[in-house]
Amino acid sequence: KRLGYDKLTKVKQWGTTGLKNIVLAESTNLSEIVTPTEGSFKELTAAIFMQCTSLKSIPDKLFANCTTVQSFSLCFYGCTNLTTIGDYTFANCSNVQSFFGCFYGCTNLTTIGDYTFANCSNTQSFDGCFEDFTNLTTIGDYTFANCANAQSFSGCFDGCTNLTTIGDYTFFNCTNAQSFSLCFYGCINLTTTGNFTFANCTSAEEFYQCFEECTNLTTIGDYAFINCIGVQSFEFYFYGHTNLTTIGNYAFANCTGVQSFDGCFDGCTNLTTIGDYAFANCTGVQSFDGCFDGHTKLTTIGNHAFENCTSVKSFQYYFEDCTNLTTIGDYAFANCASVQSFENCFENCTNLTTIGDYAFSNCTSIQSFENCFAYFLNLTTVGDYAFTNCTSVQSFQECFRECTSLTTIGENIFANCTNVQSFEDCFFYCTNLEGKAPQLWLRVPNGEQNGYEGTPDGGGCFYKCINLENYNQIPAYWKNDTVE
Repeated sequence: KRLGYDKLTKVKQWGTTGLKNIVLAESTNLSEIVTPTEGSFKELTAAIFMQCTSLKSIPDKLFANCTTVQSFSLCFYGCTNLTTIGDYTFANCSNVQSFFGCFYGCTNLTTIGDYTFANCSNTQSFDGCFEDFTNLTTIGDYTFANCANAQSFSGCFDGCTNLTTIGDYTFFNCTNAQSFSLCFYGCINLTTTGNFTFANCTSAEEFYQCFEECTNLTTIGDYAFINCIGVQSFEFYFYGHTNLTTIGNYAFANCTGVQSFDGCFDGCTNLTTIGDYAFANCTGVQSFDGCFDGHTKLTTIGNHAFENCTSVKSFQYYFEDCTNLTTIGDYAFANCASVQSFENCFENCTNLTTIGDYAFSNCTSIQSFENCFAYFLNLTTVGDYAFTNCTSVQSFQECFRECTSLTTIGENIFANCTNVQSFEDCFFYCTNLEGKAPQLWLRVPNGEQNGYEGTPDGGGCFYKCINLENYNQIPAYWKNDTVE
């Protein structure tokens, strides 16, 4: 049935018409259409509103659940005054294979609603779908969620220079999408990626320049890239994003195929927060070189942030000169079983106040924490089990030397560190240390196979720690000034 003609201005009701084809192309005075009553479009196979130049908005659920349509190509082509795509517009159109040119020329579009293309499970590509839509400001929640057969979103929003907001779950469960390259390239006013943006995009192989030139980006949302197991590298992906302040919780968690984050956040000089579980379970990552050193505004490494990064061999210098870092969260580096060195990792992090519970637990390959936090005058708390099961560590010599504000250490701080040979000067001159000192002097390390026998060397370990409840029980040698 052909319903379109030049004088048509409004569609006030669709009714239960049983329409199979709607052709309203070039109805240049059509300014308003309404959401159909349920079942109106159940037999629909095609719809064309091409060059309806007075149309300003698409109502919610216009084509939702139109499971008999295979293509919406050129559907709203040339609707030059269109500003809004409503919620659920094409949701659950499970047989649609193509949206080619659907919104081509809709240059005044400002808003894409929630769930617009959600569950369009047969559509294979959205490449360049909204490229250079310079008036677009908002992409709604779940816009492309569960588009399970879409293989590419390359350049989808490239050049959308006024885009400020990406909704949550935008590409959630797009499990066959292989490329998001250039997806938000040049979106210079974009401030946040949204939560769960690319979550469970398990086939994605690259995000090449996805956020290149997004110079106002402040936040990578929670769970943004979680379970993107096919990506091998995030090297330099957010390089030079000087307004970025926050890496959200679980942002890159479970990206098990990623081998490198080298330079990913280099030059992000306003970064303040690495969220909880941000890189947890990235079991293939070998390196974070150049990622965070010199970030002078970084204050927080979240709980579990790097937990189970089991392939990283070194965190040497990784947080050097993060002069405002105050908190290393609980389990922050737990189970980093291949790490052999934290040497100078926190050099000049002189405002550090808190090392959380289990922060370095189960780092079974590292051999030394010597001088790691020495002279950190603002450090007040080292959590319980902070170094538990670091079974290869041989020395904590001067680890917390002259941390004069340190008041609390967990009773099991060194639990199961069975090979330690030296606690020499470990808490030397920690004059405000309170509570019970762990009875390190009673230990017999598993060092006999290496020719070492007896208790660890603890000379000066608790020198001037006179506020400890069990200070009088500490052997004299462990309280002596070894320098004297």
